[in-house]
Amino acid sequence: MAAPASGFERYAASLALGVCQGCIAMVSNRNRSRGGQNTFTRTTERCCSGLSHLQTSHLLVLAVDLPQMTTEHLRKLWGLASPGMGVIPANGGYFEPLCAIYPVEAVTAVEAALNSSDVSLQSFAQTLRLRAQAHACDLTPEEKPLYLNLNTPVDLLPKSGPGG
Repeated sequence: MAAPASGFERYAASLALGVCQGCIAMVSNRNRSRGGQNTFTRTTERCCSGLSHLQTSHLLVLAVDLPQMTTEHLRKLWGLASPGMGVIPANGGYFEPLCAIYPVEAVTAVEAALNSSDVSLQSFAQTLRLRAQAHACDLTPEEKPLYLNLNTPVDLLPKSGPGG
């Protein structure tokens, strides 16, 4: 893997290495092409590339825009993974597929997703569950803030609700 470019990427790499060095591979999103591709296709292509070249049992997919994520939480997820079985956190009614651990065996599901018209990462996560290649890990109320997603400086502004 090339050296991470951004501060978030360096942070994500340091978190991943603190979980299980040599057991989890990282795939950089550094040189991504945005020409006409949606997020699902780019992310799925990265997963497919990572899984098909994997020399470990699992792939950690960790979005670089989760600044609250901790090594301890990633270790918890890694502890819930097993041979042939990944872990996808469940946050209420939806999955967190961009902070998940996928088994190398999921490469066929990723390839099928690339050839599908369904571009939902939520559907992809559900497919892995139906194939018994990943299970959901319900987030506790204390863990939900770890999934704060920051894409732009505006995401740091307080949310204004009714009367706010």
